[in-house]
Amino acid sequence: MIQLIINNEAVDLNENSSINITEESPVFEKDNIPGGFSFPFELPASPRNNRILSHPGRIQSAFQGGFNLPFQLYLDGRLIGTGTATIQKATSLSYSAFLQIGTGDLAGKTDGKKLSDVDFGGERTWEFKPEYTYPEDDFALFPIYNENFMDDTQYKDAWKTNQYRLNSHELGTWFTGVNSVMAISPFPFLGYIVNRIFNHFGFVLKENILTTDPDLKQLVIYNNHDSANLVSVTRPVTKTIFGKRNDGSWGYIQRTVIVTTITREFNTWNLKDFLPDMLIKDFILAIRNLFNLAITIDNQGFASIVKRKDLITSGRSVPLNAKAMGLPLVTISNNTAGVKLHWEHEQNDLLFSEGFKDINEDPKLLQPTVDTIDELALLAATVNEIRLVTSYGLYYQYSGEEVNGVTEYTWKVFSNDFQDFIIGEKPDEYTALASTLPMIHYQRSIGGPLIRCPQAAQLSSSRIRSTSLPCSLRFLFYRGMVEDSTGTPYPYGSSDAFDSAGEILPDASLSLKWQGETGLYNQLWKDYLTWWKKRKVVTWTIADPSKLDFFTVYEIDNNHYILKNRSISLQYQGVQPGDCEFYVV
Repeated sequence: MIQLIINNEAVDLNENSSINITEESPVFEKDNIPGGFSFPFELPASPRNNRILSHPGRIQSAFQGGFNLPFQLYLDGRLIGTGTATIQKATSLSYSAFLQIGTGDLAGKTDGKKLSDVDFGGERTWEFKPEYTYPEDDFALFPIYNENFMDDTQYKDAWKTNQYRLNSHELGTWFTGVNSVMAISPFPFLGYIVNRIFNHFGFVLKENILTTDPDLKQLVIYNNHDSANLVSVTRPVTKTIFGKRNDGSWGYIQRTVIVTTITREFNTWNLKDFLPDMLIKDFILAIRNLFNLAITIDNQGFASIVKRKDLITSGRSVPLNAKAMGLPLVTISNNTAGVKLHWEHEQNDLLFSEGFKDINEDPKLLQPTVDTIDELALLAATVNEIRLVTSYGLYYQYSGEEVNGVTEYTWKVFSNDFQDFIIGEKPDEYTALASTLPMIHYQRSIGGPLIRCPQAAQLSSSRIRSTSLPCSLRFLFYRGMVEDSTGTPYPYGSSDAFDSAGEILPDASLSLKWQGETGLYNQLWKDYLTWWKKRKVVTWTIADPSKLDFFTVYEIDNNHYILKNRSISLQYQGVQPGDCEFYVV
C-alpha cells in the first residue's frame, strides 16, 4: 500500500491512485544533473489534504508555478524515496502534484541558486596559524606570485617594492606588516564548500571522496580577492635637518615634508566572498567533469560522491537473479571512439589570455617531450616544431626571426602546458568549467630563500577597487609545509604533485593537468573511459525496481551490471514490475 507523507503528515490518496516515477542515473551524465521525477498525479481536495497543503484558493492566489513541500514516499512501510513535492495547481475537487526525488530534488532545490546564496560560516576574524589542515580548518593560506595584482591602483609601485606579497610567508612566519603593501587571500577547501552546499539544501553527505582521498581532500579554490583593506593616509610632518638658512648661514633648520603612511586593516571577512560568482549547478558540474566523480542521492536523502572509475573497477557486486524476470534485451551503444577533456581557462589572467596557445590546432608540429632546456639545443630541429620541456611546464617552438637581413632560428616559448586532452576521432567532450595556475620558482629578495609557488598574472578584486573583478573557478592543492632553499618550512600550494626539487611529494599522486603519469586522465579518467567506449546496454524487467540504486553493481547470470535508468510504477495496492536499463561492467 502506498503512503505519501507531505509536510510530515500522511495525505489522502484516491483508491485508484498511481504514482509513476522515472529516474535516470546521475553517474554517467556530463552536461546536466539528472535524477528522478514523477509524472503528475491527482490528490483529492479532502478536508485533511486542504489542511496539509493549504486550501486550493490560497494556493492559486499565492503561488506562481508551484508550491513546494518535503515528502517521504512509502510502500508497505518501506521508504521508497524522499524529496520535494510540487503542488502545481488546485481546484475545489483536487490537487495536481509531482515529485522530485534523488538528484532530481537536488537539481530542483539548487535551480537558479548561486554559491553566494549558501551560508559558509558567516563573518569571521583572522587567525594566522602556522599550518592549516582540513577538516580542522575550512581554508588554507600559501604564497602566490602575482606581479599584476595591484596594477591600475595607486599601490602598483609599492606592490613591486614589497616583492608582490600575496599570502607572504617569510622566515617561518606570516608577513602581516601593517605598513606594507601586501595582500591576504584565503583559499577555501573544496571538501568544506561541497559539504556546506549539500547541507544547506537539506542533504547529508554520507560518503564524500573530496574529504577522504589523500589528494582530493587537499584541493582548495583559488581566488583573486584581498581580504584586508589598504588605507593610504597623507599628512605633513615637520622635520629638523642640517641645511642652509635663509640668511645664507648653515645650521639646523625645520622643514615640512609630506609623508604617506599605508595602513592594513584586517577587518572581518566572509568565506563566500572568496568564491567565484557562479551557479551551484555549474559548480557541481565543474567538479564532476574535472575529477570524474559520480554524485547521487539515495532513497533516504543521503548523498554520496565517489570516483566514477571505482564503480566499474571495484569487482564487488550484489546478486539480483531473483529480481530479474524474463530474458534481457541487449543494445550495442553508438559509442564514440574518442574523448576530449577540456579546460575553461581564466581569460582575465595574462598567463592564459596571452601565454596560452592550443597545440591541437596543428598537431603535426608536436614532437616528443624533453626534460630540460639544454636538451633542446642538442636536437636537429625542424622549422616550427614544438616540444614540451617537462621541467619548465612550457612548450617551445623552433622558429625564425630576421636579424639584419638574416633569419636566425631559436627555441622560443610557445605556450604553457595546460592543454586539452584529446584522443581518438570525433571525440566526446567533457568540459571542466574550471582551470588552475602554473608553478614558478620565486625569490622574494636578492640573496633570500627560493620557493616554488603558483603564479598568476591577474588583477585583484579588492576593497581598494570601486568594482570587484571576476575570477572563474580555479583549483590548487594545499600540500602542507615544505622546505625552501634554506631549509626553512613554508606553506606550499601547487597545481601538481611535486616538491621544489621535482620529486613527488609523500601521499601525493595527482596533478591538475590532463597529461602525465600524475595527470587527471591517467589517475581518474583512463580506466573509466576505456570501459565507456566499449559499453553495452542491457534491458531487464525487474520485479521491484524501487529496490535498486545507482551506486550498486548487480550480478545476474554471472554478468555484472550497473543501473542506467529505471521506471517505478506504484499502484495503490503495490509496485508493478518495470523495465530497467543497465550497463554491462
